[in-house]
Amino acid sequence: MKLRIEDIKDEGVEISLMWSRVSLSAFMAPNDPYEIDFSEPLDVHLIFKKKPNCVHVSGTVKGALIMTCHRCLDHFSWILDLPLETFLYDKSYVDKGVAEEVELEDKDLEEEFFDGEEIDVDLIIAEEIFLALPQVLLCSEDCKGLCSHCGANLNRESCTCKRAGNSPFSALLRRKHLLPLTR
Repeated sequence: MKLRIEDIKDEGVEISLMWSRVSLSAFMAPNDPYEIDFSEPLDVHLIFKKKPNCVHVSGTVKGALIMTCHRCLDHFSWILDLPLETFLYDKSYVDKGVAEEVELEDKDLEEEFFDGEEIDVDLIIAEEIFLALPQVLLCSEDCKGLCSHCGANLNRESCTCKRAGNSPFSALLRRKHLLPLTR
């Protein structure tokens, strides 16, 4: 969805929409490891207001994401109740002469740029969702994961495989008797 700057009145523009998995898939890489899905479309409510040198965007993104746990590979629901606030600046106002590296401050993370004529609303929503995701997706903090030998989900069943030597040092223990005794 695109929003033209000329369509934003002085009092602002409110947009409420249901955002589907199809909208998100346009921003996801092929073979994405997160495998994000929705149980139902996300409820998005955004307010766009013109400021003297930018457009202020505020609102919320709410819903449930279905994701895959990185430890046990089970699917789980992750509740998203995301407050959204960002400031969009016209790219033409940016000083193109700045080529040095600059350390970002917290307020800089709330600023983005657009072409000055229209705002890609879907891009804003997708970016905020991706930024809200944890780096490691876990169904619970105490997830036991999978057995590294037989692949059993240790949250649901106990491992029955016969492992030879649980420790990488077990081979050293077997050779301990060959070492000279030191006292």
